[in-house]
Formats: sequence, structure tokens, C-alpha cells
Amino acid sequence: MQREWNDLLTVLEALKGGQIGITAGCRRVTALGHALGEGHSDLFLPFVGVDSETDRFPMGDVRELWSADALWRVDKERAEIEAHYSPFVMRAIDELLKYLAERLPRH
Repeated sequence: MQREWNDLLTVLEALKGGQIGITAGCRRVTALGHALGEGHSDLFLPFVGVDSETDRFPMGDVRELWSADALWRVDKERAEIEAHYSPFVMRAIDELLKYLAERLPRH
């Protein structure tokens, strides 16, 4: 379990620093939340919500199956949605990082 908590910290810091996008980051935080048995915690619900709102967007290897035109259209829409949710996600990151600071004293 400690590995998952550390992975969560890494993902949150990458999200906050812009090294990972909102959609990919929220998907990863949601998966880690479920792996940690915290998926229904209020601290994880913002990420679950954004993950649900963006689940139609192709990420990772599946993008290779999409045409360039279709990717351009959905990437444009995804960028708009990510910009809309970014302040919400950043606040949720701060709250979850506070919680992690208590669980991971070295943070």
C-alpha cells in the first residue's frame, strides 16, 4: 500500500506542476484511490467526477486507432474541458496533498 500512496503523491505533484494533463491525471488518481480503498472518500470524489466527465476522450495507446481529424476534434474539446475544470482540480489536489502530508510524514 505504501507504494500506491507514493504513486499518488507523484501523480498529484505532476498534475499540479503541469507535467501530466487533467484527464490523464484524474484517471490515474481515481484508479489509485480505488486501489487504496479510498475511492469513495470526499477527497477523491472531485477526481472521480472529472474522470467521469472526460472518460470519452481517448488516451494512451487507443489514440493510435483514431484518425488524425477525429483526434484533433476531441483534443480541442478535451483542452476546453480541462481548462474549465483546472481550478477545481487544483483545489482538490491541495486538499489531497494536505491529507497525504499526514499519511506520508516525509512529504
